[in-house]
Amino acid sequence: MNLLTVGVFKYLEDCEITVIGVAIDDDGAGVHDWNPRTSFWVQKAIEAADQVIAHNAEFDFTVLEAKGCPVPVGKQYCTMHQAQRHGLPGGLEKLCEIFKIPENQAKQKEGRKLVLLFCKPLKDGSFANAQTHPEEWRRYREYCRLDVIAMRELHHRMPQWNDALERPLWELDHCINARGVCVDTQFARAAVEALSHSSRAADDGVALLTDGAADRGTQRARILKALLTEFGVDLPDMQAATLERRLKDETLPQVVRELIGLRLQSAKSSVAKFNTLLNCVSADARLRGALGYCGAQRTRRWAGRRFQPHNLPRPTLPWEEIYFGIRAFKAAAIDLVVG
Repeated sequence: MNLLTVGVFKYLEDCEITVIGVAIDDDGAGVHDWNPRTSFWVQKAIEAADQVIAHNAEFDFTVLEAKGCPVPVGKQYCTMHQAQRHGLPGGLEKLCEIFKIPENQAKQKEGRKLVLLFCKPLKDGSFANAQTHPEEWRRYREYCRLDVIAMRELHHRMPQWNDALERPLWELDHCINARGVCVDTQFARAAVEALSHSSRAADDGVALLTDGAADRGTQRARILKALLTEFGVDLPDMQAATLERRLKDETLPQVVRELIGLRLQSAKSSVAKFNTLLNCVSADARLRGALGYCGAQRTRRWAGRRFQPHNLPRPTLPWEEIYFGIRAFKAAAIDLVVG
C-alpha cells in the first residue's frame, strides 16, 4: 500500500511499526525495536508527558493510536506545522538547511532510501530486516535517531510567536481529519463503471469521426491535427472554454460539432477522482485526512490532499434530480436518465 497515494488513515490498516525514536526532554535520543515491551514503555511515557512532539504528527500519532498508544490531542505538537504556520517549508531536510543544523544533528539524506528498503516488500514479497541487511539496518536506526535530534533542535530554533493563536485551528483540523466524511462507496463504484462505459463509447465515436487518426478522446494533439487536416478547423488548444466558444459558431459543420462534443465528454468523464476516492477511503467507508492544515505556505490556507475535496464542482441541478440520478447509477440504469 502506497502511503503517498492512500494517506495515513488507510495505510495504517495494513502497517507495522519497526522502530521508534524517542528523546525525553534534553536527554540523548534512543531508537528501540517495536515490541510489546516497547509499546508499554511508550504508553507510560506518553501518560507522564506534558507534551509529545513529532514532525508530521498526523502520521506518527495516528499510527501510534492504532497500535495502542494514543496521544491526547491536547498533548500533541507538530514541528512540521510549527514551520508552516510561520511561513517556512515543512520538510525536515530543507529546514535543517535553512537553520544550518550541524551535520551530526541534521536529517540524513540517504534516509528515504533506507526507509524504502525496510518498509517496502522486496521482489519476492519478503521484507528486509536486521538479519538480511545488518549494515543497512544499523544506518536505518541511526537515521531514525538523527531525525529525533534534528526535530528537537528545529523546535527550539523555529519561531513560535503564533502558536497560541493557531492552536485551536490546528486541533480542529486534527478532529476533522480524524473523523472524516462518509462516502457512498456503492455510488462511487457505480460511477466508475458508468463513466468508463461512457468514455469507451466516446473513444469509439472519435475514432469513427476522424477515420482512425485519433482513437481516444484524450488524444489532444491528434484531434487538433484531424480538425485541421480533415475539416479545416484550426484551434489554438483543447481547453474546454476554447471548445465551448467555438461551438457557438453556427457555420461549424455538424461532424465537427460532434467531434468537439466527444472531446468535451471525454474530458468530463474521467474516473480518476472516483478511483482516488475509493483508494483512500477507510474500511468503515469514511474518507479521512483529506485536508492539509497550512497547505498554502504563505497564506496558511487549507489545502486538499489526494481526493482534493476543495475542487468538487458546485451542484447545478435541483437536489431531487441529483438524488434520482444517484439511485439510477446504483441501479445501473443511468441510460434511462440521460441520453
